[in-house]
Amino acid sequence: MEQCVVENCYLCTDDINTCQHCNDSYQLEYNVCVEINPEQQKIDVIIGIVMGIVFIGFIVGMLIYAILNKIKNDKKANRERQPLLENDHDNIEAVDEQIATKKSSNKA
Repeated sequence: MEQCVVENCYLCTDDINTCQHCNDSYQLEYNVCVEINPEQQKIDVIIGIVMGIVFIGFIVGMLIYAILNKIKNDKKANRERQPLLENDHDNIEAVDEQIATKKSSNKA
């Protein structure tokens, strides 16, 4: 087996002029192994971490929003039902009429 002819190449394909994987501290760009700039690598890591935190924050925020919205809607529905039950315990027929009136007005 012939040796790779591409400088700083760790693994070539069947063609000895085509690099597949570069040595440590090098990255493959247009079939040439170029040295990785350590400062750029640090910046890339920081950007990746920040983007991950932003993404997770977005997901958590959406979950909290959905839960709070559900709780708010449940409380609103309970408040709409509550006066009928508390104020008209003695007069069931009046409660039935109020419910029927609300249903007919909602359909219109």
